[in-house]
Amino acid sequence: MHYKQQFCNLLSRTIAVRAALAMAIVVALAAVPDVAQNAVRPTAREAVAPTGTFRVIHEFTGGQDGANPEAGLTIDRMGDLYGPGWEGGKNNCGNIYRLSRRDSNWIFSVLYSFEGGNDGVVPGGGLTIGPSGILYGTTLEGGGQGCTDYGCGTVFAVRPAPNATANIIGGWTDRVLYGFTGGSDGSAPLSDLVFDQAGNLYGAMSNGGAYGKGMVYELVPGLGGWAYRVVYSFTGAGDGAEPIDNIMFDQSGNLYGATYTGGGAGFGTVFELTPSGSGWTENTIYSFRGQDDGGDPLGLVMDQLGNLYGVMIGRGCLSGNCSYGVGTGGVFMLSRSAGGWTYSRIYDYPGYFNDTSLSIDAGGNLYGTLARGGDPCYCGEIYELSPGSAGWTYTDLHDFNGGDGSWPLGRIVVDANSNIFGVTESGGAYGAGVVWEITP
Repeated sequence: MHYKQQFCNLLSRTIAVRAALAMAIVVALAAVPDVAQNAVRPTAREAVAPTGTFRVIHEFTGGQDGANPEAGLTIDRMGDLYGPGWEGGKNNCGNIYRLSRRDSNWIFSVLYSFEGGNDGVVPGGGLTIGPSGILYGTTLEGGGQGCTDYGCGTVFAVRPAPNATANIIGGWTDRVLYGFTGGSDGSAPLSDLVFDQAGNLYGAMSNGGAYGKGMVYELVPGLGGWAYRVVYSFTGAGDGAEPIDNIMFDQSGNLYGATYTGGGAGFGTVFELTPSGSGWTENTIYSFRGQDDGGDPLGLVMDQLGNLYGVMIGRGCLSGNCSYGVGTGGVFMLSRSAGGWTYSRIYDYPGYFNDTSLSIDAGGNLYGTLARGGDPCYCGEIYELSPGSAGWTYTDLHDFNGGDGSWPLGRIVVDANSNIFGVTESGGAYGAGVVWEITP
């Protein structure tokens, strides 16, 4: 176990260095003049003052309870919250945790701590709740095959052990459904997983595939375990490359997602995969031009009418201003029409460097995070975009100050009572991130 601990400590330091470099980039970009200040923006972006009651419901210590929960949260029908910690845990290789409401309080428990071997290292993607409450997810390392001494990443399932009780060191068991090899099947899986109606599991990889430009894969359960197969390999040309975020199904069984790069201009695409008897057919719904439409799409979500929404990190020009080779990010919409899909940009982010996530509730309201935003320290911001007859209304729900969290990167969830939950990657009393709640 000692050599595993050394490896996990080294991996933790590597992640910390990357985070420090990212922060340095943010500081540098903060000194760059905001060319978007003089740009024409949609009238719907006029901000409403912060609203709702914010509170921190757990502060990660960086110890056995975990640290740096970048992937965000998943919520079950009872309102319990689940998430992965990238670091910390019993073996400092990450963990899976749960928060259960008890009256006005929240009870935190660790369900599983990764050991740093075949079971995986660093649970990078969000969790998906399957039948019988089993949690499915991915790890960036582990699996025991290639890439590093501990493997190229895994798809795993975590479930309660017989007569087990979750506690600070965990009480659930882990089963690896698939271990990536680093070849055509890729490595370091990061996207969330999704089930189809038949119980098959799907995910996306930013690398691997027949052309090394990323792919969508499927895991099919059977008596002998889960069988892996490639659904579609991206070529890196007009169909895009690097699908690094979540994918989703519509009611007809079609798959949707976004590629971070590639497409006609190299700024990413939104794609549709349609099943048929002979396989899956890819259709590029939209190819970003890197102009006023932005680029580098992430965080795709779908409303009840089948319209798609996503975020753009940036790199596009805004109102013809292409200084420094970048533009602001924003939120876009792809609405269904008789002839296909219509693109519209519904909100522009201030500034340049805004890693973000996007979620949608049953009423069609969008919730997102800005990693670099808000007052007083650019420690992050939570916002809501609400549709109306006059367009979209932007509401600043909370600005982080570092003490209550910093760098909100992961997925937001909304419960049946319109309470909003999420995480920050760092900040809080111990600097290891927090879980937060906003009540109406």
